[in-house]
Amino acid sequence: MDLIIRNGTVIDGTGQPRFQADVGVKNGMIIEVGVLMDVTASEEFDATGKIVCPGFIDVHNHSDGWLLRDGHQTCKTQQGFTTEIIMSDGISYAPVSSLNWRDWIYYLRGLNGLRMQDYTGWESLDDYLQILATTRVQNFAAQIPYANLRTLVHDF
Repeated sequence: MDLIIRNGTVIDGTGQPRFQADVGVKNGMIIEVGVLMDVTASEEFDATGKIVCPGFIDVHNHSDGWLLRDGHQTCKTQQGFTTEIIMSDGISYAPVSSLNWRDWIYYLRGLNGLRMQDYTGWESLDDYLQILATTRVQNFAAQIPYANLRTLVHDF
C-alpha cells in the first residue's frame, strides 16, 4: 500500500450514511476501504475528525483563464474540487481567430483573469485544451463555447 488514510469519516457518495474507516491507496487508486489495522503503507495520514470523500466536480465556473495562470488552483483544490467543467455560459478563450483573440481576452479578463501577455497563440479549441492539459493539477472537461463559434463566423 502506498498510502493509508486512517480513522476518517467516509462519505462515499453512494447515499449510504457516513462511516468510520481507513482508506488504502496504491498506484493512485483506492483499493480498500475498511479497518486496515494490520496493513502498512509507505505513507500514512491521520484523518481523525476529518471527512474523507471523493473529489467534487465544479459544474459551473469561469476558471478557463485561471487554470492557465495557476494550474494548482489552490482556491478550488483546498475545497475538495478535483474536476472542473469549463467554458460555461458559451464563452471562453477558444476557439478564437487571429482577428478576435484580443477581444475575447479583454471581454473575459474580469471574469477569468487572463491577461494579454498570457496569450500564447492558440486559436483552436484543441490547441487551448492541450495547453491546459500541461498546466493544471485537477481534471477538466470542456463545453463548446457557442459565442466563440458565432464570432468566428460573424465577428465580435
